[in-house]
Amino acid sequence: MEALGLRLSNRLALVSGVLVALLALAGCGRPASTTVVPRTPVTPMLQPMPQQPANGQDGARMAADVRERVGTAYQGATTIQASLKSYIHNVQTGKTARYVLDSWFQKPGRSAYKVREATEASTIGTKMIVDGTGQVQVRTKFAGFWVNTTLPETDERTRTARGDGMSDTALPRMMQVLLDSQAQVQYLGQAQMAGRQVAMLELRSAMMLPRVTHERYAIDMGTGMPYSRECYEAGRLTYQLTIEQVRLNQPDPAAFLLQ
Repeated sequence: MEALGLRLSNRLALVSGVLVALLALAGCGRPASTTVVPRTPVTPMLQPMPQQPANGQDGARMAADVRERVGTAYQGATTIQASLKSYIHNVQTGKTARYVLDSWFQKPGRSAYKVREATEASTIGTKMIVDGTGQVQVRTKFAGFWVNTTLPETDERTRTARGDGMSDTALPRMMQVLLDSQAQVQYLGQAQMAGRQVAMLELRSAMMLPRVTHERYAIDMGTGMPYSRECYEAGRLTYQLTIEQVRLNQPDPAAFLLQ
């Protein structure tokens, strides 16, 4: 789902008769009402549940059942809308970012995100669209005016605090990791989270993000979709994603327009 920590504080200039700065500039275009979230670390949510099968044949069977449910739910979804909460921490540099975004996904590979809350107020309201072409369409404010541009996904300004690209953390890539047939998977048990019953998994896959040693997932047993994802690097939480208000198969063509 999206790389969720755009380096929107960097300035980008295009000259076309007018100097247009792009990608969230230090305070320019700040909405009248904003919600700034702190950079403080978050607590991992996904821990093994005591006295629940995590190993052996029972654990393996339960893990397989959960992933099969995820695969069925994902296969049956053509569009997915959700609210995302993300925490990104670069273990190497110490840089941290947190975001709340509206998100839209449409198969085979179109994703759109709109920033609702962020650690940098100037990024709030920015919209980003990724369509599988290696380009990122961006709409943001500068000096009170909305401006649009397109950047390559390889541009460092479209990468997260960890350096991951938008496609690296988008829904299709997450599902590739979660459903990887070669992954080592451990069942961690079930729990109640935010009023929903979830099954928790830990896995190791060659498809994980760079430097990540293992991931943990909470799967909403009602929808069959991931509710939370946690990635660990050097024993520390480096990426946390919470997926709420999931709506399946409710197309919204306007979501993929920069307006």
